[in-house]
Amino acid sequence: MLKLILADNQAIFRAGIAKVLAVEDEMRIVAQAQTQEQMFMALDKFRAAVLIVAGGFHSDFNAVLQSANRNKTRVVVLADTGESAQRYMGAGSHGVVYRNVTSAALVDCVRKVARGETWVQDIAVPSELTENDMVGLRVRDRLTAKELRIVALIVQGYKNKEIASQLGTTEQVIKNYLRNVYDKIGVSDRLELALFTIHHRILNEAAAATAAASQPQPGPGAGVTAVFLFAYLRYTPSFKDAISITKVNMHRIYWILVLVAALATAAIGQTEDTKTKPKAKVSGNAATEQKLVETEKSLWEAWKNHDSGIFQKALTPESVNVTAMGIQGTEQTVKDAGSSDCKVNSYSLEDTKSTWVDKDAVLLTYKASQDAVCASQKLPSAVWASSLWVKKGSEWKAAFHQETPVQNSMGAEEKKN
Repeated sequence: MLKLILADNQAIFRAGIAKVLAVEDEMRIVAQAQTQEQMFMALDKFRAAVLIVAGGFHSDFNAVLQSANRNKTRVVVLADTGESAQRYMGAGSHGVVYRNVTSAALVDCVRKVARGETWVQDIAVPSELTENDMVGLRVRDRLTAKELRIVALIVQGYKNKEIASQLGTTEQVIKNYLRNVYDKIGVSDRLELALFTIHHRILNEAAAATAAASQPQPGPGAGVTAVFLFAYLRYTPSFKDAISITKVNMHRIYWILVLVAALATAAIGQTEDTKTKPKAKVSGNAATEQKLVETEKSLWEAWKNHDSGIFQKALTPESVNVTAMGIQGTEQTVKDAGSSDCKVNSYSLEDTKSTWVDKDAVLLTYKASQDAVCASQKLPSAVWASSLWVKKGSEWKAAFHQETPVQNSMGAEEKKN
């Protein structure tokens, strides 16, 4: 088992990387550090095989290398766009990846570095442009420098008001710019714009380079869209299929984006003493909230009793379930619920909160304690869980569920006494 430590002060991006690596059978995230002190403590305590650390995480990179070498931990640097890989490799790093790294490349890098090899992400421009590159090149040449900067901020998850603040203009002006950008590219909304940009390398790099000159401070929503897309692409067989998704699936992705945004400070990277304040309700009533909480509990009971019928009735056809066992759709979730591979000895739910993100969508968040084993794998004893329930006609259905292991102040998984 390869023990990994992640050190990056961008919590959402760090969580996205953790989700990618956690599904690999031979890898285990033993700590996620968001401060220098946590990183050094984790290195001394866990003696992990690989440390993945952001390039600017510590001002003295040599100190990081010395601590890692002392604990026989190899180092992979997560560099920002434009940084020189040679700078880190020359100092003694064993690998370098950039924040635009694909999930497959990240996994490959970690495996090879753990085996004693070195690995550097190839960012060289290919000698021959692909058809995809040509499309990105044509679109890039149609956009002005200001439009490219707006595109980059959209990809990072900024809202129109935040973009207007960065550019020193009004929200209405930004809306006007976006309408022009949509027309030039042929997309209909900001989500399609973000997907299109990330899919076309030359356009993405041009937008990022234009925005890098100003280096704005991240706003409250910054990074959410990019990390969701990072995780989404990890589990999407073909991006060409994804870019032509139907409006139904676009709505599905929209709801997941809403969920991720709501979870950014509520469920990812929480510690035991973190208290989350629910968002103000859009609308709703206590009776509906109580019904959804009871239905949520019935799903846990059905999981314990291997009753797949309850799941079949409660989930939307296109639901997504993200747990320690991986990312699954409705069909696989229902199948697993009825399987005897999981043995659930006990479970309990506490601190349940309901947040109305829309008149037809409610986000449930809570802490779940469990004593369970699936496929001979011990599941986390405590998780922060979240479920997005949406109203379909007269019925409420679960569209998304995710679980994040509860972590202590070191960023390591909490163990049940």
